[in-house]
Amino acid sequence: MSKLIQSDNQTQGWTAFIDAFVSHFNLQMLHIMIIKKSSLNILFHVSGSNTIDNRAHLNDLHSYIHQDDFVQTILSQPKHQFYFLNETLSSQTHNPTSLYFNNNQPPLLKDIACANMYEDDAHLFLMSIERNINQPSFDPINDSVELNFFIPFITSTLKQALKKQERTQDRERSRALVEMFRLPIAVFTEHGELWAHNQAMQVLISENKYIDITNKTLQLSSPDKTKLLQQEINNVLALSNIQDYGFSSKMICIEGIRLACTPLLHVDDELSFSGALVYAIDSTFQKTLNPAILNNLFSLTKKESETCIHLMKGLIPKEISKIRDVSEHTVRGNIKEIYKKTKCNNQISLMNLLCSLPSN
Repeated sequence: MSKLIQSDNQTQGWTAFIDAFVSHFNLQMLHIMIIKKSSLNILFHVSGSNTIDNRAHLNDLHSYIHQDDFVQTILSQPKHQFYFLNETLSSQTHNPTSLYFNNNQPPLLKDIACANMYEDDAHLFLMSIERNINQPSFDPINDSVELNFFIPFITSTLKQALKKQERTQDRERSRALVEMFRLPIAVFTEHGELWAHNQAMQVLISENKYIDITNKTLQLSSPDKTKLLQQEINNVLALSNIQDYGFSSKMICIEGIRLACTPLLHVDDELSFSGALVYAIDSTFQKTLNPAILNNLFSLTKKESETCIHLMKGLIPKEISKIRDVSEHTVRGNIKEIYKKTKCNNQISLMNLLCSLPSN
């Protein structure tokens, strides 16, 4: 138990726990894994052995998970407890793990014990242990009591490990995402933690003494403005389900630079990450857009092109309406039409497109 507690989701901690587990239960091999139900991909895997090469064994593991009846057999057994395949096999005419047994016996494999430790809509938490022909057979009565004792503790640690691994994957997605943008941009979590920023943002921060990154947070010229930025991140996350959220963000002004937020939702087969994109508009170096180019490329009208130019300067609809002496409703209508013609679905994608256009 102390080894498991010390694991703390770190590789060396898991290794210490597994080595102790293999030794205590006199095992040939142990696998603990999290499997994605939709694809049967192994999302998280730790294992240990006292006799054979783990990498070669992991290849076998992938094979029988994808090609054999092993997962289905585990799901058909009672949850949250170990069952023993030597007993299961003796009562069935069809071998539910034929591929696995054929690949590993003889001389290595003798008995397997497995457990479906936890299951939700997306994941399976599985564990399998093995003994070889030189080790005693599993005792389903005595061994199961001691093995089952560990299931809740291993499950709890696996949930922490899955959460940590998913957040690591989200960081990698964020780093790849920011490189798509021409304007200075950074990705923040709902807690205000900075996960990634692009080269343009790095240049902006290095050249502006009023913006800094300290302890993975974006620090502005005063604590009040830093707090205001965090509040705005929270606001856009709360508005992420509203279609019109692109118009709801405030611009935080700081020494000629305007910072704005927009929600970031990464979706594949399930919602895996939510956060905020913070982008910067520096009025001192924004290039001038040629309305003729906007008309030629996107068939924007004169008023729509003028609105784009104002947006590039960091102005919000309310400010643009005062300059053009029209209603804010009219400006919003222009922006929606610009989105339609440019195939952009929010202000950040439009800003990125405009930044990529030539000045003349």
